[in-house]
Amino acid sequence: MKNAGVSGGKKLLDIQDILENRLGIVYGAKVADLGCGGNGFFTFKVARLVGKTGLVYAVDVLKMVLKNVENRAKMEGADNIKTVWSNLENFGAANIHDA
Repeated sequence: MKNAGVSGGKKLLDIQDILENRLGIVYGAKVADLGCGGNGFFTFKVARLVGKTGLVYAVDVLKMVLKNVENRAKMEGADNIKTVWSNLENFGAANIHDA
């Protein structure tokens, strides 16, 4: 039987590979992080990938989560993150047309 190559720690999932190579997120892209949760883990990783000319919509139903993301974005100088309050269970509620 072939070894499955299971690993642990930070390499359990290669987030950078997933975002760049599998999802195709590139510099200048517009991306929506639907359900950004907690501290916006993926929001900030994507914001670095899309750069200054890109835009990341951090969408969540919890206003406290959005406030956390806004505060962190301000501290890190991530001007390419826009928070959007929305109930994702309602189709089209986020009203994001270009992401």
